[in-house]
Amino acid sequence: MKVGLYFGDERCDEYFCRQVKRLKSTCSFQSASKKTQPGFDREKLIHLVRATACLWDPTSKEYIDSDITQSEWQRIGEEMGIPGADCKAKFKNLKDTYRRKKKDEKDIKSGSKGSNSKKWPFYEFLAFLDPVVVPVEYV
Repeated sequence: MKVGLYFGDERCDEYFCRQVKRLKSTCSFQSASKKTQPGFDREKLIHLVRATACLWDPTSKEYIDSDITQSEWQRIGEEMGIPGADCKAKFKNLKDTYRRKKKDEKDIKSGSKGSNSKKWPFYEFLAFLDPVVVPVEYV
């Protein structure tokens, strides 16, 4: 006598369908297209942020004013067609990646890694951050 559910078993298919319906009713899923946003123009985002120093330059007087920075992220979000908070998160991700790539470049120059790694496509676009980005130090 078989006990439990087995793949390909009709009862398994019913059980699986019930579980999927239950999960869909209790969770909010983002579709893959919403999550990855195909066609999202990172270069345009970088260009817009670069033109708005209060979002990335700590020497700017407006940098510490959260109302100004929030309204600038909102403006950039409107231009990009997505919420300003998403633009801020995407730029933070780009900036963090740039910081890691800078550290990796430093390691390559010191000879601790091979130099055959591919160049990140947004590396040159984010070079304006050099005066304010401190490379990540791993412990």
